[in-house]
Amino acid sequence: MSKHKSVIGLENLKGSLECCDICKVSKLTKKPSKELPERTTSQPLELIHMDVWGPSPIKSKSGISYFLLIIDDYTRKVHVYVMYNKKNVFKYFLQFQAMADRQLNRKIKRIRTDNGMEFISKEFTENLKSSGIKVERTNIYCPEMNGVAERYNRTALEGVRSLLNEGKLPANMWAEALLSFTYLKNRFIQRKTNITPLELWCGKKPSIRHIKKI
Repeated sequence: MSKHKSVIGLENLKGSLECCDICKVSKLTKKPSKELPERTTSQPLELIHMDVWGPSPIKSKSGISYFLLIIDDYTRKVHVYVMYNKKNVFKYFLQFQAMADRQLNRKIKRIRTDNGMEFISKEFTENLKSSGIKVERTNIYCPEMNGVAERYNRTALEGVRSLLNEGKLPANMWAEALLSFTYLKNRFIQRKTNITPLELWCGKKPSIRHIKKI
């Protein structure tokens, strides 16, 4: 990141960085994930990947059990909404839809989800139809069809474990760690573009001067 000057506030680093012990411990039970599929889009909001994770085996300190994941295919910018239950999926999608429209002055063209009940409700379906959004449904028994979202879920949970281990924090802080990981992930460069998702999304290099170690 320092080499490519992808963010503001990162000092120049020399040499190679090895995987830290905390990261190694957090990934002990996981097989290496394949790289995300190639992008099929050329601009933001052409395709949005969505998924719901949960219920968590451990409720967060504030009682959170689920999270809604939304990923823009082109920028790979991640949006996470923590939830008490799945009933709030439509509400948070509307928030994302309004925010994206306001920030980018664009409309969502397609979304890709599984066939979970939260995505096929009457209000959700009617909103997509009235908004002119095309829907791509994946087989609920074949999660790899929604590979971008599914793979990110694994990446995020590994990141959460790393943050909790590094900060010696209790497991019920997982929701807060998830939001922190997402914030950081959007400021990491992507291998293929050497640009952060945030810059691809809004056109400006993000600053990380304010970020502190846990």
